[in-house]
Amino acid sequence: FNNIEDYLWLQLSVCEPDTPPPCSTLELEKAGGPKPRPLSTLQDEIRGFGPAHFDPDGANPMFYGFVLVLSGCFDDALKYMLVERPNERCVLDAVHVAVAMYRHRLI
Repeated sequence: FNNIEDYLWLQLSVCEPDTPPPCSTLELEKAGGPKPRPLSTLQDEIRGFGPAHFDPDGANPMFYGFVLVLSGCFDDALKYMLVERPNERCVLDAVHVAVAMYRHRLI
C-alpha cells in the first residue's frame, strides 16, 4: 500500500459488522466480490500492529489514535491518546474526540 488511507479503505471496504444483515455475504459472493470479513478481525489486526507500526519515528503521536477511531476502536483510541501517549496536544484532541463520541453515543 502507498499509504495508510489506501490500506484502511481497502480493509474497511470488505468488512461487515460482526452481525451481518441477512443475505449480504451471499449477495457479494454471487456478484463475484471479495468475501467479507468481520470488522472485529480488522480491529484485532490494527491493535496487534500497535502504535510503532503506524508512527515508527514517533513524530505524529495522534496518527495511531486516528487509525483506531477510523476502524471503530473508540475506547482504545481514547485510552491511547489519554493514557498511553499523553501530551498536551493529544490530551486536548482526545477530549474533543471523547465529547463528540459521547454525544453520538459511541462510547
